[in-house]
Amino acid sequence: MAEELRSQICVWLAERRVAVLSAAGPEGVWTIPVHCRAEGMCVACLLPRWADALFYLEQDPHARLVMMEAGAAGALRWLLLSGEATPLPAPDWSDWFPTPTPGSAALYQVVRLIPTRIEWVDESQGWGARVTLDV
Repeated sequence: MAEELRSQICVWLAERRVAVLSAAGPEGVWTIPVHCRAEGMCVACLLPRWADALFYLEQDPHARLVMMEAGAAGALRWLLLSGEATPLPAPDWSDWFPTPTPGSAALYQVVRLIPTRIEWVDESQGWGARVTLDV
């Protein structure tokens, strides 16, 4: 069951390109929409360098990533990944931009979220139906 769920999650993640990343700091919680790319069960996220979330992640790498889709008959599915986000020192900018420029690294930072817990909420199974996977 767990391996089937892992496989399902990896496929679902591979089909997604946007999410909302949350990081907490002394001033509260900061959320920001991000472009993302799945790497198995891990997710790489592109953040602008001006985002306070980057500063918060330097202080505490714990983060949460939320992805959503509208399924059949309007039922929503949510995937919530909780884990640690660490900066990628030398990302391949061609993964993110059709024509990367030398200044991409000055404007953006890529972080990789390594999940410790994944929650799958599927309204088609009933309101509040949730499956939790501890990674």
